[in-house]
Amino acid sequence: MRKNNALKYIFIIVAAVLISNVIQFYVFNQNNTEPKDDTLPPIYETKMNIYSDYSSRVQVIYQFLVNLNNAHTRNEAQFFSDGFISGMSADHYTYLESIIQKMDHGEYTDEVQRMIETNQNLYLMVYELRDYFDAEQDDADFPDHWNEVHALLEEITNQIASGSSESTTLYNITSYPENFIIKTDYETTMSSLNENIAKVIELIR
Repeated sequence: MRKNNALKYIFIIVAAVLISNVIQFYVFNQNNTEPKDDTLPPIYETKMNIYSDYSSRVQVIYQFLVNLNNAHTRNEAQFFSDGFISGMSADHYTYLESIIQKMDHGEYTDEVQRMIETNQNLYLMVYELRDYFDAEQDDADFPDHWNEVHALLEEITNQIASGSSESTTLYNITSYPENFIIKTDYETTMSSLNENIAKVIELIR
């Protein structure tokens, strides 16, 4: 029964990735009030289009972590991890990162690069989690350090996204970097998030 539920969630995650890509494509073809930038690839007429597409990965990782935090067995968690990795295109986001890095961010250049590196660290953590759950052991038993890892993942989940467009989360920072980099709690949020990601990776390797 739990295996069937896990398969259902895998399909949900993969579908979420595909739907997100369709939505982004639709958004890119709508009129935008931001002036067109002729230096960008044709499909990305403005910076906001690129940020929106790039931030979609954070949104999908958020949903993945919500499901993972509710997993009842190691086998279920492994299904979630495998499903997420199989449905996510790393090359697409690497391409977006290369575009963002070539853009002129003025005084925010260093922080935009930091935002990219934080997104990369988050994705690396997800990959490491897949290997972590692949350990040869009883399906019902979580690997070593799971209680610590689980607590950190719950904290990371709250740091990367929320229901508010005003909160300083990684999703909002990635969607509107120049608006959130100047917020008073930006530095604390980014430092804490990167620290938590590093702790998880250290525990599961």
